[in-house]
Amino acid sequence: MKKRLLFSLSLLSAICLTTCTRKVSLEWSAEEFETFILPPGGVEIAPGLFYDRQEITVRDWWEYLHWIRDVYGIKSDEFKAALPLTSVWGAPYRCLERLEKEYFTSGPYAGFPIVGVSRTQAVAYAKWRADRILELVLRHFEVIPFHPDPGPRNHFTIERYLSGKYRRCAPHPALARYIHYRLPSEEDWEKAKAYNEEVLRRYQKECQLDCEEPVNAGQNPCTQERVIRLPVASAGSGVLPDSLKYIRHLSGNVAEWSAAPGITLGGSWFHRPADVAQYVSFRADEPNAWTGFRLVAEYREVGY
Repeated sequence: MKKRLLFSLSLLSAICLTTCTRKVSLEWSAEEFETFILPPGGVEIAPGLFYDRQEITVRDWWEYLHWIRDVYGIKSDEFKAALPLTSVWGAPYRCLERLEKEYFTSGPYAGFPIVGVSRTQAVAYAKWRADRILELVLRHFEVIPFHPDPGPRNHFTIERYLSGKYRRCAPHPALARYIHYRLPSEEDWEKAKAYNEEVLRRYQKECQLDCEEPVNAGQNPCTQERVIRLPVASAGSGVLPDSLKYIRHLSGNVAEWSAAPGITLGGSWFHRPADVAQYVSFRADEPNAWTGFRLVAEYREVGY
């Protein structure tokens, strides 16, 4: 349990602390603490290691772009650098060209995996996500104030806060660790697979059913130049009950950028089913219509 604490155990009781604006008395209930202690959307596949249950979605990317637009502006280099490459849909099949205009901008695909993003863009998203999580935690407990107008030079980042450069706020001395996001390694993927196998083993023993999730791979979405099915499935879709906390689409659906440059994990709808069943890693260097990503989270110690 100690390894999971974002703040020292002394904060579990009522304390008086100094923020950069005023003194506040905080009462940390166990329920509130647990709300922020676990990386949202992840399951613990090994001690202190959390794996996203589903791929990062189009909706997630909209939220990311909305934040960048508000902070840097829609004409900024930062905003342009975060845009996905929508032209990837015409490359594998001509019948998918309509998705160049529809996939990223249309509501029906909001819950589908984001594709057309590079590994570099995925790494930038991981950093942004970690910043937003710690900012939310600190704001919730009134350690830092809410500022409705963040700008390029004064928005919250973990580095600015820990160095005392965020709006002249000294980092709180009780902050012991924070959530760090990164792309998964092949070793992480294998741990996630073992986690899924254990979930299935327990569930099949209870319900006595063959309930393994189907793998979405080897799809040819075109017949006579018409789309007969989407090449990717909704990130949250599956046949197993959500209460099992099963990791969706670990194999197939979309391949996922990894910690190793040029390597994706799990295979995709575009790859042959036999290859998805046999191999973990697949080569990719540029954004395409069959590669997305998800993240792993772990705790990092604060070193002042």
